[in-house]
Amino acid sequence: MKTLRSNGFTGDDFYMAAHSLGGVMTQLYVEKADPQPKGMILMGSVLLRNTRNITDSGSTIFHRKVPALTLNGEKDGLLRITRGAESYWHQKVNIDQSQKDKFPVLALKGVTHARFMDSSMLPSAVVSTDLTPEIEEQSAYNMVGKAMVSFIGQQDGNKEAVALRSDMETFTDKFMAPLLKGMELEGSYGMKDPCYDSTLVNEDSPKCLRGSPFSKTA
Repeated sequence: MKTLRSNGFTGDDFYMAAHSLGGVMTQLYVEKADPQPKGMILMGSVLLRNTRNITDSGSTIFHRKVPALTLNGEKDGLLRITRGAESYWHQKVNIDQSQKDKFPVLALKGVTHARFMDSSMLPSAVVSTDLTPEIEEQSAYNMVGKAMVSFIGQQDGNKEAVALRSDMETFTDKFMAPLLKGMELEGSYGMKDPCYDSTLVNEDSPKCLRGSPFSKTA
């Protein structure tokens, strides 16, 4: 921001976008930034687990003032889409109504970790770990750009801009559904903490999970 100011920027209406580990650094920076950005865009990255809690009613609430758009590639070999599914559940499915639509999550079809980047500047860790993309680089850029424009428009109250990502939301909802079903069946700790108790029967509380439905059947 100091550099922007020194180059003549006088406003406070700005956004921060970051990729991979940069998304973690951005979250840490934003908490102490003055002024705070109007929003964050995380690519191949997610909101940290320690930024959220489960309320007494069982919903998820985030300790974040700054809205955030999370973009996860379907074919990401580093930040796997299964981790994105966990974020999707907390940020859309289980989100507290007071924060509804504040932290949208989109799964981008065919996009890998590298497709958020310039292919001529890929670190060796990405080259050796990432999956094979199913979409051309420019097409991925276009998809990311449309999602960004939609998110920024959302913060400005532009309903037409929000509609730009409707096709991506449709894909995300359909793609995430079986992943969430699997998490529910295993009693995933990525959703809620387990309801451990000293008795034979764990407490029945919306704040925690009593276990896998498989164990109940058994």
